[in-house]
Amino acid sequence: MGVLSHLRVVEIGSSAATSYCPRLFADFGADVQKVEPPLGDPLRRSAPTTPNEQSAWFAFLNFNKSSLIIDATAPGAIERLIALIDDCEVVLDGRDVDSADCPSSDIAAVRARRSDLIYLGASWFGREGPNAAFAGTESTVRALAGLIKLVGPAAARTRFSVSVWCEQHV
Repeated sequence: MGVLSHLRVVEIGSSAATSYCPRLFADFGADVQKVEPPLGDPLRRSAPTTPNEQSAWFAFLNFNKSSLIIDATAPGAIERLIALIDDCEVVLDGRDVDSADCPSSDIAAVRARRSDLIYLGASWFGREGPNAAFAGTESTVRALAGLIKLVGPAAARTRFSVSVWCEQHV
């Protein structure tokens, strides 16, 4: 039993940030349920892998969590997800803004009737504002932050950081 064993957390989405935050809740005893699509979280297939072909990255990020599959295209899927959210204290949502598998209006309805629900929305460019609908990747954010300029001038030989190279080639 940990200090957060009284909490139920629902994790929706697939990114390191979306997975790491609930991992910390789980480490302190919270019951974390990770919602995955039928093919599983794409991080399950990311390198490096263990000898039995499991992703070490996925294993690290999802330690101490339970997982359940919800097929967004199946009848009743959104209702099942809303029921799951309605029965927890914390939701970490890392999906695109207004994702088709559970529109933001559905989650807003839960939040309206559950003032005690803690909702954490993690997105590349925020949930509101002029860039909210932009698709994001680490490379996009690096470019917008000016970090791409650090790889060298256009006329010189390009210098790639290891993380940029790995993101694109692994």
